[in-house]
Amino acid sequence: AVIAGDIATNEDIERIRNKLGLDQPFLTRFGTWAWGVLQGDLGTDVLRNRLVSELVLTALPNTLALAVAAMLLALLIGVPLGALGALRPGSFADQAVAFLSVGFVSAPNFVVSVFLLLIFAVQLGWFPVLGAGPPGDLAAQAWHLVLPATALAIGWIGYIARLLRSSLLEVLGEPHIRTLRA
Repeated sequence: AVIAGDIATNEDIERIRNKLGLDQPFLTRFGTWAWGVLQGDLGTDVLRNRLVSELVLTALPNTLALAVAAMLLALLIGVPLGALGALRPGSFADQAVAFLSVGFVSAPNFVVSVFLLLIFAVQLGWFPVLGAGPPGDLAAQAWHLVLPATALAIGWIGYIARLLRSSLLEVLGEPHIRTLRA
């Protein structure tokens, strides 16, 4: 009914149901879909009337850039934080790293994203709210990646810092390290 529109007749709605296969049982529809996916056919977007595979391939470069930027940012911040916490176990720095790590891990990405947008894009106007930047302008595209990459990296920073801290403490407590220090 939504696809057909407000003035659609029952015949129009039934024709669309038949065309989309919605008149078939669920298992039949799922089997048809799964067989198509195995053959590389992800189907057609009913709203845009475009192949879903085209839409996915169109979004893939930006998605990969965002994932790589987020992971690099998480490593650049998480590794030094973890090392800082492991250098002096029990110190204020270690406790601060532990507090930040737990806070970063427990903060949902969508909440962090909204706060980053409200503060740095809307209130301060430092970053763009939407888009990926003009094609070919790498500096503008990198600038557009800052907020989304930060929002995705926050949780990973906590995981990396905690993991590295505990791994370093374990290795630094090994007998060969104590012998080396002696």
